[in-house]
Amino acid sequence: MKNENLVMARQEKGLTQEELAKMLGYKGKQTIANWESGYAYPTLNKAIEASEILEKSVSFLFSYKVQKISNESKFCMKGGQNCSETNPNFVKSSGKK
Repeated sequence: MKNENLVMARQEKGLTQEELAKMLGYKGKQTIANWESGYAYPTLNKAIEASEILEKSVSFLFSYKVQKISNESKFCMKGGQNCSETNPNFVKSSGKK
């Protein structure tokens, strides 16, 4: 599902996908394109960085869909879909599995 909020926030700032990607430390626009298309979600750290750049909340930009990376302290906050019961890669936003 397309992430309209992220697209709108980026465009409001007058940024291209490529410009936002570089501000976040990526070499090209593919990561941002994947976030906007709903194909992938950022890590919590990258979601926070994007929210600071775009001056919008993480929940507004990503609807609590943030990727958990194995062996790192980054959590998915994919709310409202009981993802902790159905997908071990996700935890509820409270941080509990």
